[in-house]
Amino acid sequence: MKNFSIPQPCSEDFNLMTPTERGAFCNKCATDTFDFRGKSATQIKHIFKENLGGRVCGRITSAQLEELNLEFEQWSFQSVKSFQSMFLYCLIAVFGLSLFSCSNPQDIAQIRSTKCWGLPKTDSIIEEQKPVQPIAKNIVPDSCWEETQGMFDFTNNYKSMLTETPEEAVVEPIQEAPITLEGMLFPNPTINSTTLDLQVPESDYFVLDLFDMAGQHIRNIHDGSLDAGTFRTEISLFGLPPGMYLVVVRLSALSKTLRVEKI
Repeated sequence: MKNFSIPQPCSEDFNLMTPTERGAFCNKCATDTFDFRGKSATQIKHIFKENLGGRVCGRITSAQLEELNLEFEQWSFQSVKSFQSMFLYCLIAVFGLSLFSCSNPQDIAQIRSTKCWGLPKTDSIIEEQKPVQPIAKNIVPDSCWEETQGMFDFTNNYKSMLTETPEEAVVEPIQEAPITLEGMLFPNPTINSTTLDLQVPESDYFVLDLFDMAGQHIRNIHDGSLDAGTFRTEISLFGLPPGMYLVVVRLSALSKTLRVEKI
């Protein structure tokens, strides 16, 4: 018996559902369905722990289901070992070392002639409880990567694992801020000249050109390397007729167009 499963898989097409932050919204069941594909076992358990007592519907791979059940079996095995160790400790604490000592030769002879018919030795119990070996990823059959979706069901023992196991830190991937070009022209509108104030994100090769609104190239402002930081230069519009002009900034992977009006 699986302690974590989807007893009745859903046949609705997940790709046709309305996308949501969690995954997708199923109009047939009026349920916001989680998309667990691509999430780690820690992230999945965190979501179920937050939704204990409620119903959780989601899409998941067979490999992820196997991994979650495997973690439960390992937790259950460790729990048995911990209980046996604690039971033995309590016996020693209550009865002391008298459990393992004799006061005279007659007691020794009596103990040697006595056969134990009670509980098996703790060591033999532990030997019978073989730890679960993790599945090697390179020999997982293709069927493990099949996807299924539906309402999840897990046993009370699995709920105990979720509540008793210390919460692991869920590490979210760090999203790097995109590199952007920030700049402005002032004064704007202007009579004869304007100043370009450009924030250069990183050292690169820059080309700055001036165009009219018809796309006609008027002149080059800068062509060469720039260091990261603030770049400021004056752009002359002397001799040009009144109207709108474009200052185009280009580097290896970015570009920016600024408008300036001559009056």
